Amino acid sequence: MAMGNYPYPSNYLIYQQTNDASIQLPAFPVRAACNHMSGAFNHNDTARLLSALRDAGNVYYNATGTEHCFDLPEDVNFDGIWDYQFCTELLPQETYFKRDGIHDMFWSFDLNHSLITEHCVKSFPASSGPNWSWMKDMFQEVEQKLTNVVLTNGAYDPWTAGGILPPGLSESVPSFMIEEGAHHLDLMFSDLEHDPISVVNVRKMEMEYIRKWIVEKKQKEGLSRLGLRDKFEMD
Repeated sequence: MAMGNYPYPSNYLIYQQTNDASIQLPAFPVRAACNHMSGAFNHNDTARLLSALRDAGNVYYNATGTEHCFDLPEDVNFDGIWDYQFCTELLPQETYFKRDGIHDMFWSFDLNHSLITEHCVKSFPASSGPNWSWMKDMFQEVEQKLTNVVLTNGAYDPWTAGGILPPGLSESVPSFMIEEGAHHLDLMFSDLEHDPISVVNVRKMEMEYIRKWIVEKKQKEGLSRLGLRDKFEMD
């Protein structure tokens, strides 16, 4: 839900479950969920606390308004539509993040490579399980070879914890933070009424860099053609 914490109603995160484009999360759904738990609660008022927690979860898990209960997954390692990609490419997924129940709001969970590999092989027989060195090798190659890319992170997006933060990797690989941004807000359609100033400014910076790189490319090609012409004239 935090990934889809956009400043306007959106079906971006829930369409995969509902298959109904008309069903949307509200603007800033995390705020909407937290509002259910923002009142004064008596420490011993378990029923009201559980009801508030249910209503908070309803914002995402019952966006249709038709659910009567929440079904817990039988396989705790199942990661929905991303499971196959995780098991074959080790695409990082929050399902597998280590949690200790002290620095977060979840039950303790230790990353267990053996159990995850067992899950992947069982779920997708053609898979031999995740390649645990893939991510490390990929990011090392990115740092060495990547050029002319603008990287962005949204302060509301949990994936920012694994992002490349400002100032970036180099002059040609800058990074910007969108303070009121959820998951790739800068790549969503612009909304003049609701877009925060932080994403408006980052989009301007993205365009400035793209224009700069296009000009540099054209200048480089022009010099190359000029050099080739001079060579023919000398010959």
